[in-house]
Amino acid sequence: MKHTLWLLFFVCSLALGADTGWYAGAGWGPHHWNKGGSKYGVFGGYQLTSNWGAEVGLTDVGIAEGVEVSGVFSYPVIKNLDVYAKAGAFINVHTLTDPSLIYGLGASYKLTKSVGLRGQVQRYVDVGGKDLNALTGAVVFKF
Repeated sequence: MKHTLWLLFFVCSLALGADTGWYAGAGWGPHHWNKGGSKYGVFGGYQLTSNWGAEVGLTDVGIAEGVEVSGVFSYPVIKNLDVYAKAGAFINVHTLTDPSLIYGLGASYKLTKSVGLRGQVQRYVDVGGKDLNALTGAVVFKF
């Protein structure tokens, strides 16, 4: 997993000179709040329009490590604050079994033009035979 995380950071760093739609971040948070597990990972994406984006991430949800691929719809609420919904798939990198459905809701706040904070609630359906709920906080860097 460590090598894959570094690869994602490298790929995202290549976007530094690219269009301003690129972003990358890292997050952590509890999953299955009553059982004390945690979720962490890194992600990167591209904001296709003012409302639509695509995102890829490497995530460890405690019982599995995998790749997330999601579509993201965001909507501005007030200056610097957006709410968003995302949906996609989680693929376990160790078993490469059928993708699991993921979906969630969140909010992002822009601290500056290039740095923001994000909070989200996300559901992982049938990962390792279990459904997981995760509450995640993240730092996002926009290029």
